Amino acid sequence: MKSKKSAFTLIELLVVIAIIAVLIAILLPALQKARSASDAAYCMNNLRTISMTVPMYFADQDERPSLPWHMGFNIGGFSSSVVSEFIYGGWQHEMPNPEYPGSDTYRYPTEIRPFNKYIAPGITGRKSKIGTYACPADKWNATPLVGSTVPPDVDSRFPSYQVNGNSYAINWYWQEAPPWNGGYYGNIDQLSQAGTAMLKYKVGGNASRFIVFTEAAMNVFMYEAKPRDSQQQSPFQGLYKGWHSKLSYYSMGFLDGHAEYRFLDTRYSDGPGYTTWPEPNTERGF
Repeated sequence: MKSKKSAFTLIELLVVIAIIAVLIAILLPALQKARSASDAAYCMNNLRTISMTVPMYFADQDERPSLPWHMGFNIGGFSSSVVSEFIYGGWQHEMPNPEYPGSDTYRYPTEIRPFNKYIAPGITGRKSKIGTYACPADKWNATPLVGSTVPPDVDSRFPSYQVNGNSYAINWYWQEAPPWNGGYYGNIDQLSQAGTAMLKYKVGGNASRFIVFTEAAMNVFMYEAKPRDSQQQSPFQGLYKGWHSKLSYYSMGFLDGHAEYRFLDTRYSDGPGYTTWPEPNTERGF
């Protein structure tokens, strides 16, 4: 006697499909959360590596330990119409920035950027992507122009590393803090002097609080950050989601070489455990 083969009925098949859909709905947020945590850890590792090169850069500057706050205008025969906070390192990307086609990041060769000799010694060429400068969560390339009071469009189509050659910005906002009040903007020599004066006081605990490199996403929203007791307030009145899709959480590198992924209120230039501006009385270094 032949046995009958069992088979799924239509109802049973629908039940199985429904169970699978429910499991996917339960697991997907957890997988996304795990991926975001992994991306944040990768970003922190990158920023730690970049921040740890600062002492080497200082050592090569002899008696003038200043950071390259503004690379640009005319370096090695290459000039640009837009000077960015990305040119300290990164690579010469293939695609011009649609918003700023004359930017320094597109014009300046990879090999002349000062931090690259520590991060990727010997690297050359426009196609030479440097992984240390690329965040895997990099989603958009919004970058405010100097002097702009209009919040940037964070719905841009291209990652920062694609059109800036770098996912991480150097912190140059300190220059608008007292006692400088923006007066040194655009003058490389004076910026260098201001940087030297400030960094003389960024030692010990101060260095561990001073943010020197940030994700480009954080850089966007810190653009108009002010002290908490300032009469002026940032035009970006609110907290925003960065690349990791968590409200006001960013990866950042500090002057003492450590990195953090943490909540940071981008409306303010300082807060618990961080500052983006000089300590009081650093003008004594002038």
